[in-house]
Amino acid sequence: MNSLARAAAFLSCTVAVASGAECPDLDMTVAIPDSESVLNYAMVGATDGTPGYLCAQLVAGIEGWVGVGFTNTGKMTNDGTGWAVIGTGGDGGSVQNYRVDGYSEPTPLDSQTLMDTSLTVADGVTTMTFTKYLVEDGQQPIYEIGENKGIHAGLDGSDQLAYHSGGYRFEFNLIGEGTHEE
Repeated sequence: MNSLARAAAFLSCTVAVASGAECPDLDMTVAIPDSESVLNYAMVGATDGTPGYLCAQLVAGIEGWVGVGFTNTGKMTNDGTGWAVIGTGGDGGSVQNYRVDGYSEPTPLDSQTLMDTSLTVADGVTTMTFTKYLVEDGQQPIYEIGENKGIHAGLDGSDQLAYHSGGYRFEFNLIGEGTHEE
């Protein structure tokens, strides 16, 4: 678990977003229940015509494909607006946006809007970073204030997306600003 702790400590750096915007320190963390994974994140709200976005880094205690997404239910079954960011292909592999609909096809390339993506695999830990707009047409929004129902999945030992009933599937809540207890 030392590798996971080291990777999580690395998250406090400022990340430059490909769009020219900057992510603040990833100072919010959710430990995904019943897994060896953490999602470190920061939300940047919309301002003067600039859309808001989520800066995130998933650190998973497996060596394989990983994904994190949001639906209206927090489950794979949803109202059709569910989405996931999935990293495949091992160290240096691809990070793409997918619909959560039971199929394993990524969103078409001309519709991919993710920024600042990376995937690393080392010492039993897979780390995926990405930046995603909070609101996108046809997708479950990420709420700046309130709860977001998340899902996390992955499969240890496989760097290619596959059916994961025997793998890893967990539910969690990502909390937006303004909902923390003082």
